[in-house]
Amino acid sequence: MKLINHIIFVDLEDENKLLVNSLNGNIAEINQETYTMLLKWQQCGEILPQNDLETELFNYLMTEGFLAKDEQEEINRKNEILDVLRKSNEEDRKHCRKITFIMTYDCNFSCAYCFEGKARLKNAVIQPEQIDAALKLSNDNPEYIGLFGGEPFLPKTRKSIEYLFEKMPDKIYDIISNGYYLEEYADLLAKVQVFQIMVTLDGDEATHDKRRHLVNGQPTYQKIIKGIEKCLENKIPILIRMNVDDSNINGGFELQEQLFERFSKHKEFLQVQISPLFQISDEEKNKMMSDIHKEDIEHVHRGNKVLENIPISNNPVIKAIAQKVPMIPLYSFCYAHQNQLFVDPYGKIFSCATTVGKDELATGQYQPTVDIKENSVYNRNIDTIPECRECIYSLICGGGCANRLRAKDDYFKPECSIVMTQMHDLLPKYYKLMQQEGVEQ
Repeated sequence: MKLINHIIFVDLEDENKLLVNSLNGNIAEINQETYTMLLKWQQCGEILPQNDLETELFNYLMTEGFLAKDEQEEINRKNEILDVLRKSNEEDRKHCRKITFIMTYDCNFSCAYCFEGKARLKNAVIQPEQIDAALKLSNDNPEYIGLFGGEPFLPKTRKSIEYLFEKMPDKIYDIISNGYYLEEYADLLAKVQVFQIMVTLDGDEATHDKRRHLVNGQPTYQKIIKGIEKCLENKIPILIRMNVDDSNINGGFELQEQLFERFSKHKEFLQVQISPLFQISDEEKNKMMSDIHKEDIEHVHRGNKVLENIPISNNPVIKAIAQKVPMIPLYSFCYAHQNQLFVDPYGKIFSCATTVGKDELATGQYQPTVDIKENSVYNRNIDTIPECRECIYSLICGGGCANRLRAKDDYFKPECSIVMTQMHDLLPKYYKLMQQEGVEQ
């Protein structure tokens, strides 16, 4: 037997390391002596334990899938995983599960960190004939329908939303809104099945109104709170998201508690999630994610329910550790590569919320005719990226985020920065937190 190649060593804060099996997600903490032994065994074509300690390690590695008879056996294992992922991907691509309508790029807010930029200058609204054309992308039968913008809930978008709800009354709606017009839309929303409406509050009233105000500078916090309350009274699920950076993260934890207290009568329809601001660096983001998870753990130990802020990491190893579930390998980086589409009022198709409005990043068009680009995120996975085929990180990376590629003329290239920072920066932090949780419990 020999050590498989799909082994990743991750440094912990002390001299110990994490031993990670990137085929199945199994991990183990090892000391320096064991690490030295494994480095020696990596050079062996056939491992022959020399003493009881080595025999014990050998048996553990065998049980956890770190050993293979030869390289071909390891290749066969990975190919079995890939075959399952390919078939799943093929099934996903046969049916578009979710279509998100960018009702308009127009927005009544002026948030300093808005990532849509110049797209906000486009003020057209999706029309009924465009709704009909877009729904044909899923044979008029998507599982979910999303609403996005700009801001989807504006006075000028109501007629189009009414048309959509009347045409698709039995679908599940997933909505992202700034929340300003929730009161005005509550009656309409009560007529359909809403999975959730994500609304952003960036802290207490003063902090929020400084960061998320109307275009004319007027405050928004109180009106949003009233809209949230109206929806909750109508049993419309609300996810309150707080975008945090160094300036407001501590206030975010406080607001989280206050919101659960304020809306305690409707707690079954309310979630609150803290998430690092999209635009901050990976290093800052990873630090905040570990701080947020630590707060979640302490929240549970104080006798409260888990707040579930941790799903913001899509790394399958981290997710498996944090949620105490088996690792689910990746074929592509995220849903943007598979079975969701964003459609806008100008006939364009996008794969990801962060690309909408940027015509050069469109994956195709749905009007006047349907045309999907061959070289696009939609066709990007670890089979179509040559460098990923033999990479030991591929099943936990999925090729990385295509939006980070410097050159957008070829999507079949890897983007490795996210997986490297997740595995070698964020994973040690999460592992330490989970160890602390185990001790405290």
